[in-house]
Amino acid sequence: MEHTFELMGRRLPYDMPGFLADGMRQAAVSSVPEAVTEVLRRQIAKWPAPALH
Repeated sequence: MEHTFELMGRRLPYDMPGFLADGMRQAAVSSVPEAVTEVLRRQIAKWPAPALH
């Protein structure tokens, strides 16, 4: 997963914050392993949502 997120970040940097936020929302309502949730948390830390102006 880490490698895939790295590739996605290179190609879709502006989409990553929303994509990861959606992933966390889905993980919250599904039976997702904690290891997957932790990967999402690490990625969210790398890709914070852009500041609104």
